[in-house]
Amino acid sequence: MARAVVAFATSLSMLAIAGPVGVSAAALTPPAPQTEELTPWSVIPVTAGSAERSAVAHRPAGVNPQPSARQGSAGPPPSESRVGRGDGVNLDPLGTCISCTSASAGKDSSASDSRELKVADESISEGQGPANGYTGGSALSLPPNSLLAVALGYYQLDNHADHGSSEAHSHATFADLRLVDGSVASVAILQSHSNASHSAAGGVHRDASSSALNLGLNGGQMAVVVLHSDSSSSAPGHVYLVQVNDREVASAEQLGGATPLVIPRVATISLLRNGPDGAVVGGVQDGSSNQAAGVVATSANAPTDQH
Repeated sequence: MARAVVAFATSLSMLAIAGPVGVSAAALTPPAPQTEELTPWSVIPVTAGSAERSAVAHRPAGVNPQPSARQGSAGPPPSESRVGRGDGVNLDPLGTCISCTSASAGKDSSASDSRELKVADESISEGQGPANGYTGGSALSLPPNSLLAVALGYYQLDNHADHGSSEAHSHATFADLRLVDGSVASVAILQSHSNASHSAAGGVHRDASSSALNLGLNGGQMAVVVLHSDSSSSAPGHVYLVQVNDREVASAEQLGGATPLVIPRVATISLLRNGPDGAVVGGVQDGSSNQAAGVVATSANAPTDQH
């Protein structure tokens, strides 16, 4: 469970900022409440435009962190040994992780976790998703107001498992800001998503994404994503430097990628690397090919003992 540095009562409008940037003002208008009263933990789903491919493609659907409503229960981890993993900044040797997420799913089981903000092995904001439950939190958020909404160290986890299928979702954002409810500008810094699903018919699917910066202007009329990687167990990894609206300006494919610097039996240093095992804007692997450090790095097939 996360240890919050500063705790504030979080309103409906504050948790709505956890959605992807670049959405229209109309998309952020919540539907009229029905018979069930909205609580401070309620999350209103948002609809994003076509420009939000990187931020929305992996956003968990139906995530609604209401710990008092459905805590879930403890259960065994999935039997599979691989997870979908997204890291904003990960420095394993220093015990530091910012916006690091993982999710796994197997027969009758699912698991997710978020190390949203952990520095020198000290947890500031992190959590683990309960079996068949959801949870969420943040290190700091401003009191609700119509001018400026800010949340720091925000994470959201949702797991489900039964005899027919299972799924797990993890979302984390280091800093999220919206000016005039996002109609003027919205900014998300170091945002990561991890998802996993399992079914008897479809087997296991995992995916993850991570972005350094998501910027939306003028109610979503312009959307910019800076430094992004995404991975899927059904497709090769993908990485790019900039995306403006739905056009990638500099992807690894366009730039041709860079040859990794290999120091035999010591480390491998990569920039803009994509492949069948994942994608990374910048990363360091140790002599055993384990990811020791990464910036905007994702994998759909990461070993569970790495996270």
